[in-house]
Amino acid sequence: SNTIAGITISIASEWLSIRLDILGGLTNLFIAIVALATRNFIPASFMALALSNSFQVTFLLKFCVRMIAQFEAQMNSVERVMYYSQNVEQEGLPDELDEKEI
Repeated sequence: SNTIAGITISIASEWLSIRLDILGGLTNLFIAIVALATRNFIPASFMALALSNSFQVTFLLKFCVRMIAQFEAQMNSVERVMYYSQNVEQEGLPDELDEKEI
């Protein structure tokens, strides 16, 4: 049962990775199309710089989204502890319990 949670997190991470790769690919495709459409207007060196920066931005976007998702998942345990400490009544000590309850 513990491995099910790990597998679920792994599948969700891969799903997110695929979606971010698609988004990055579309961004790179857009810049490549702009480069081809404006080859006589914008110098090739500027378009090469824009294309190489788009690869880096894609990697950075993927990294930031993954870190935010991991942070949110880890903060879930903190929220759970806060809920239990504030909303759930504490049990009595064993010496306070009746013989029948033990």
